[in-house]
Amino acid sequence: MLLSAIQHTQLYVAAYSLSHWRIAAFIWMGLVALGLFWMLWRIWRQKPDRWLINANALSLLVVWYT
Repeated sequence: MLLSAIQHTQLYVAAYSLSHWRIAAFIWMGLVALGLFWMLWRIWRQKPDRWLINANALSLLVVWYT
């Protein structure tokens, strides 16, 4: 579903040019994808729940300050 949303947004960008809301949508989808990656990493490496919360919070802070 995430990949479909990314592709749909890319088609809008190609057709109607880039806007601030579309840039925000790409950033949000990137954060969601990163969150899914952290969940899979947590399961694979058997990390605690607190680690997942910290990883997602750190990802959000990095994007926010960038």
